[in-house]
Amino acid sequence: AYVQEAVGKLQKLILGPDSAVAVRAETIDGKFSSVQRLIPDTENLQGIQHNLDLMPPEQLQQLLNHWVVDWLTSGHDSHGAQFLRKADGTILGIDKEQAFRYFGKDELDWNYHPNSKYGETAPIYNSLIKAYLAGNVDLDLNAVLPTIKKAMSISEDTLRHHLMDYAME
Repeated sequence: AYVQEAVGKLQKLILGPDSAVAVRAETIDGKFSSVQRLIPDTENLQGIQHNLDLMPPEQLQQLLNHWVVDWLTSGHDSHGAQFLRKADGTILGIDKEQAFRYFGKDELDWNYHPNSKYGETAPIYNSLIKAYLAGNVDLDLNAVLPTIKKAMSISEDTLRHHLMDYAME
């Protein structure tokens, strides 16, 4: 639960306040869990993950920006069901419970899919790059540079602050 709270804070710090659903780690009826509010009028991207050419370019660019956060946090479980699309087109990254799971052993490669051994769908980014390489979607890869620079500008103290509860878990 702490990892979802921590990654949600980092998402908001890097991508802005509308990029993630606020998550709190707390104990309810004696059970420790993560709590987040329900976002109405959203759909997950599971059904469109293999048809990304149906998404508007600005939403594809949002996915590229989310990729920065997921790679920063070693989040390789970001398949289509881990994203919500709001009615206004905003893409929200959710369910970051596996962040840091493969940290230090992972590969920052668009084809990396460590959860394949569990029968999970590949990260949506794998599908996005495959569609790009096949010429099915147009991406401005340079447009993600401000997000990368924003992530790189976060001080070590700020990262520690956001990750402390998770690190102590």
